[in-house]
Amino acid sequence: QVPLCLRTSLSFSPRPSLSLMKPLKQDLSCVKATRSDDLESNRLLTHFVPSLWGDHFLSVPFDRADFDELEREIGALKPLVREVLMSSHSSDKEKIRFIHLLISLGVSYHFDKEIQEILDHSFTKLHDITVGENDLETISIMFEVFRLYGHKMPCDA
Repeated sequence: QVPLCLRTSLSFSPRPSLSLMKPLKQDLSCVKATRSDDLESNRLLTHFVPSLWGDHFLSVPFDRADFDELEREIGALKPLVREVLMSSHSSDKEKIRFIHLLISLGVSYHFDKEIQEILDHSFTKLHDITVGENDLETISIMFEVFRLYGHKMPCDA
């Protein structure tokens, strides 16, 4: 079992002793509160120059057939990506890096169930995965992916 956090008394900066610190004395003064209507009447308004680009939006024509073709391509690629994701030939690190790629591309929601299964399985072997790992990029990717999917990965793993 991995501890969630380790407590240590080591620090890079020295701690000042409380007996050496003197309290600061500050004088407080009372100020009359202003009313909101006073603020509105005294407020200067800035007049902006009309936009060079105008106040209209461009419309982009699209062909429904193009979108249908894209949907067919996505439907054909989903099983291939799922097969790569669930492949037994790749290591847990490679799977986590692939999950990170899917997250970065914005398509991980298509494979949430599979990703959750992989991360649940990998999280039980977290110590074995990270032992001897000196690659900071891989560790940071693992940290991000596990935390994103709700696993409490310790900072010192």
